[in-house]
Amino acid sequence: MLDSARLERALVAAARRYAPTLIPPGQIHPGDVGDLSDLARRLADEGALVLAAQTDAPDPAAVYKAWGEAYTALHTRLCEALFPSFGGVSAVYIDQADPPIAALSGMCAPALGAIGAYIAPYAAARVGVRPSDIEVRGVIEMLLDALEAGDLARDEYARLREDCAALLRRLLDLPIRSFAVTPPARAIVGAIGTTPVALAPPAPPPTTIPEPAAAPAPPPGLPETARPVQPAFRADAVPIFFDPARRPDDAMPPPPVPGLPGDLPK
Repeated sequence: MLDSARLERALVAAARRYAPTLIPPGQIHPGDVGDLSDLARRLADEGALVLAAQTDAPDPAAVYKAWGEAYTALHTRLCEALFPSFGGVSAVYIDQADPPIAALSGMCAPALGAIGAYIAPYAAARVGVRPSDIEVRGVIEMLLDALEAGDLARDEYARLREDCAALLRRLLDLPIRSFAVTPPARAIVGAIGTTPVALAPPAPPPTTIPEPAAAPAPPPGLPETARPVQPAFRADAVPIFFDPARRPDDAMPPPPVPGLPGDLPK
């Protein structure tokens, strides 16, 4: 289960780094954010898509790696066809807790906003279901319509649609449970028979947030592509960068989970 207090801290930290105008200056207390799904949507529209998932597979390293690759590959394919000058994308873990929460950031905010509005909530809605190819293609067509891809030549549009459908199918076939962080676009609801996905309301804010204990090893690396990654947060709260070349048994023991940089008080 994805704890709402932890998700709030993750979203605030991501907003501080990628879209500071979304969070008013000053101290943010637990429960201040309110509608977490709305903040997640606005973050995605600003070019920072927050994702969360969990797997019980025997080899979680491979599953989390494939999960990240599916999203980054989808972003790359969309930008290759529609935004060739803005294909850069990178990914970081926001903290070291389980289930993993990741931030996918890129140079093309429209692509990440559309992925957050269509692909991420659809994947969360279809956990444990293998939808038909027609349904998967329909989701991709809505995604492409949101990105105004209809100006492409017919053959190019068809190739893009099929490539993106294959990437979405790869994501859906993973033994992983995706959590609903960004809300679905209205077009998904009813158009293909899926159920709206919404985050549970945040828990009542605690009076204190306990000091985090030493964290377990973070989930193994997800991909980082296309451009150098800058530290996501303050130097004393450096996240774990996705590193597909790093084997799980090479990982150094992680330090204690750092506190968020000046966001939610402990």
